[in-house]
Amino acid sequence: MFSHFSTSNDELIYKTYQASQRDYFIGVEKLKKLSNVSFFDEKDNTFDLINDSDVIIGFQTAALIEAMYTDKPIIYCGWGESFKKIKDTLIDYHILGINNGITHARNSLELKNLMTSNLESFYYNFEERKEIRYKYMHNEHGDVAKNFVKIVEKY
Repeated sequence: MFSHFSTSNDELIYKTYQASQRDYFIGVEKLKKLSNVSFFDEKDNTFDLINDSDVIIGFQTAALIEAMYTDKPIIYCGWGESFKKIKDTLIDYHILGINNGITHARNSLELKNLMTSNLESFYYNFEERKEIRYKYMHNEHGDVAKNFVKIVEKY
């Protein structure tokens, strides 16, 4: 990801969550030094950030569900041995990728190629998006993560 944003004019909007260590991967410090990378935290409204974006990229985040209320390209990153071992315990974005609701990047090279693709080349089955939105959370005004918490607290 660093190589792409260090050599392009593309802008990266990167949203972190204070309690999550997954947002702080090895290359994040390099990204912080780039002028075309902006960092936001949990205080910033995800839906506003999505509306300001051309493409949404993520892994196991409620933001992907919120992005399904738009017609924007969504790239789900999920690959490697760890992913294969736990994918049956995750939100089934990889299944949505098979059904063309989103695009599933299955390795880092595929992600790199997708990031340089023409936006018009993405095709989506919006009925698939609608089904997963309703499956996990029907809330067209954002705040899906807060609603997930409410669901979990019931159990």
